[in-house]
Amino acid sequence: MNIFHNKLWVSLLRKNEFPQFSFETHTLKQVKQQLTGPGPDFPGQVFYIMADPDPEWCGKFVSFLKMKPMASVEARINVCFQGNGKLQAFARKFRKYFKPLVAAGGVPVSPAGELLLIYRYENWDLAKGKVDLNESIPAAAMREMREETGIHSHTLGKKLRETYHIFRGRNAGVWRFKTTYWFLMPCKSREELIPQLEEGITDVRWFPAYELKASMPDTYPLIQEVLREVLYPF
Repeated sequence: MNIFHNKLWVSLLRKNEFPQFSFETHTLKQVKQQLTGPGPDFPGQVFYIMADPDPEWCGKFVSFLKMKPMASVEARINVCFQGNGKLQAFARKFRKYFKPLVAAGGVPVSPAGELLLIYRYENWDLAKGKVDLNESIPAAAMREMREETGIHSHTLGKKLRETYHIFRGRNAGVWRFKTTYWFLMPCKSREELIPQLEEGITDVRWFPAYELKASMPDTYPLIQEVLREVLYPF
């Protein structure tokens, strides 16, 4: 299970998922000192933590993620568990520290095989948004795409995946656990693009698939994972 916080990537893993590798493990205290102090040694640095059986450890880990410096950290933390049961129990407990939010979005693909991205808050992103009350997840994905990009010829394709993201709301400051459902969206034509300025979107652009494979634009690890589902389907 992967949980994202801006450009910080947290993976919950069973220890036996990587039996062929040996790696140095750290305590939560050591990782905290590194990431809230000097930061990672290089962007995307990976840390391994063995989950502590202490019942209070999950809360301590959540408090660590909510620290202000973590919002700008670019690193990956692998939290290793002795078995799937312990991992699932941790994941359920972890969610309880956040207010849930369900969202939906998609990856539009032009007739020429280009992928549509939006530019928001100095990062390339994919159009998505909150599922409204009494609205289905597929309907929300289609609506958000129309509103944020201006396109109308998109159709709902296969479900790609779900992603998990934690963040602090801008207004009330409430921390959320956001589950986003992603869909492939084939487009019948290459339409005029209209960014939704009131949502902070300043550009909408088609990217050739070969360009994204060669070099991902500045974006979040979560978005990279979704794009890979489309760029590397097998």
